[in-house]
Amino acid sequence: MVHRIECHENSVPDIYFKRNLAIKKDELIDFISNLLSEGLKVGSVKNTIDNSDYFHLSFDDGFKEHLEIAQELKEIFGFKDDTMTFAINVGNSITFNYTGMDVLYEAIGKNGESALGQCFGLDFTNAEDDIIGKLKERIIAISPDEFSQIRNCLRLETKRLSALFLNSSEIRELAQLATIASHGMTHRDLTNHPEISQQEIRQSKRILEELVGREIQIFSYPEGRCNPQIQQFCKDAGYVYSLSISHQQDNPYCIGRFCITNHRKEIMRRLHE
Repeated sequence: MVHRIECHENSVPDIYFKRNLAIKKDELIDFISNLLSEGLKVGSVKNTIDNSDYFHLSFDDGFKEHLEIAQELKEIFGFKDDTMTFAINVGNSITFNYTGMDVLYEAIGKNGESALGQCFGLDFTNAEDDIIGKLKERIIAISPDEFSQIRNCLRLETKRLSALFLNSSEIRELAQLATIASHGMTHRDLTNHPEISQQEIRQSKRILEELVGREIQIFSYPEGRCNPQIQQFCKDAGYVYSLSISHQQDNPYCIGRFCITNHRKEIMRRLHE
């Protein structure tokens, strides 16, 4: 699992690196090369389920640089379309209903961490508070309507937010290079407000299918969180696989992943065991 990729010097804000959500392009390419040199093969999601000799690359959130990295990985390694999955958050890329931690990072860059407490109804008087951690747990648990009210309080510039994410034309272009997955409508913990979550799971699939002209078979849980009810929603909506952080054996709706920025050393260690 990959989030942000720094393809050009200083193209990704430091906060993404501090939160272990970004990797430099050369480091990503080197890591993939190491996996291949160790005898692993890149393959589809099904390949990785059926055979431990395979790995699959998944990219969450639909950042602008994902199109560039897909093009480069195809050129360097000749990867087939089904070996890379790019999960698109429909709200951020298509309907422009911006949600999630990227909105928070943008607000922090503009207002500073402590200034956000009032918008979220939180008191950050303790200097030892994990401000971003507390804000995150608040932001991913509230309903989309509640977040809309908070977003207005943050006074964000939508032009800057739109520059972060792939637009409809770029998503169609990316669909010619790799597999497109749904990452929902709003980047929140879907185990909260399940009735809304069920609608979002279905709606995001329909919108993406209309956009790219092909079936969307994979759902990537925002924040990687799911439960049996959310998994059933994905199955009922017609998805074939769902990507998570936790892993359940023989459950195609809870396929666990390693975050490259957190687990590179662990992955290489396991290969050498």
